[in-house]
Amino acid sequence: MEQPSSSPESGAWGDAPASTKWTDGRVTTDVDHGFVTTTGRSHSMDAPTPPLHTEPGTLCLSLEIDELPGDRLAALLDAIDQVVNEDVTLVSYRARPVRMELGGSWAALDRVRSAIEHEALRSVFGTHRPATQLERGEPRRQPPGRRLVLLADSDPARMRSHVEQLAREGIDACTVSRASAALRLMRRTALPFEALVMHHRLPDLEGTELLERLDPEHRRCSVLVFDDRVSAELARRYRHLGAYRYVPSPDGALQVIARVRSAIYETLAWRVAESPTPTHPEAPPRLLIDPDQAADRLRYLCGMSSLEREVAWMVLLGHRDLDIAKRLGKSERTAKRHVGRVLEKAGIENRASLWKVLFQDGFGEGKFAGDETRALAASAAHVPSSAPAERTASMQVGW
Repeated sequence: MEQPSSSPESGAWGDAPASTKWTDGRVTTDVDHGFVTTTGRSHSMDAPTPPLHTEPGTLCLSLEIDELPGDRLAALLDAIDQVVNEDVTLVSYRARPVRMELGGSWAALDRVRSAIEHEALRSVFGTHRPATQLERGEPRRQPPGRRLVLLADSDPARMRSHVEQLAREGIDACTVSRASAALRLMRRTALPFEALVMHHRLPDLEGTELLERLDPEHRRCSVLVFDDRVSAELARRYRHLGAYRYVPSPDGALQVIARVRSAIYETLAWRVAESPTPTHPEAPPRLLIDPDQAADRLRYLCGMSSLEREVAWMVLLGHRDLDIAKRLGKSERTAKRHVGRVLEKAGIENRASLWKVLFQDGFGEGKFAGDETRALAASAAHVPSSAPAERTASMQVGW
């Protein structure tokens, strides 16, 4: 026996909503050249039974755009609260193109899908109408692969630059311009953020106020804070509030990537400690090495300049001279010269031995000790005379 169904005559924004059809355990609504079509085989006696309203479901949304800003995601959650009086959670988000999944009861998600078709959520999506797919069962968690961080910054140009720099390194950034949106996404979603990266000054709240309002159960990742002019007082407050790092705003792409990767490593280390995976009784402990902190230690030990420190960081990550040249925007010959200077200052002949310098340092067997180490530390703390005075002062604060 076939279930009644109907096909839409037209389905652009403002037209009558597309009717739906129960088909093989899912309802599918597709967008094709501005028209909504409903596809699928009709339900028969041999097909699965329609879902109960209380049964869990997953609503998949697809948009053919590169990114849906986090402010819009927060607005989507607010709009959904007005449509349904039940918990609906954002559990997955991917950019380029946008793909996301909402979890909740079948009845609640069906009302959300209907609201999308009736334009009730047009203020969130603008002129882009998402394709929707309603499925049975619990939603899938964020698939492995690219990293996901929450980036809070009120400067659009700087935020766009950070997003592009991180995307080249396999890190997706969900962007917000206000602290209230960041709080909303941390509290009301199950997105597996691996770092909260924010600038201290946001339009509605400062970073310290944001952390004070964020309950411990909702703070599920490390917090990295940038500030144009860091201060000792704020450094102490952020440390008290549990921030991972409070540092001067980065000078370029390399510092952005290094700092964010460092925060991600710290999050992963805590997650390993909180949920250790079963291992063989004789298996040695698993360690997560942070190349960013390793590069900082090398700069301290070997008296490297800030540029040499970045080159050492890339060598520790296993980049070739050609890769280093591209990241520095220099020729391969220049990159080789910088690598040579790093190896010379570390007192080694090949890049494979760079980690050995840190290993020996950990056991007090390194080349540098006593007065020589202190002298090199003073050298490493030197700031080029071309740096602005306020920048020089800020580099000596934070952690």
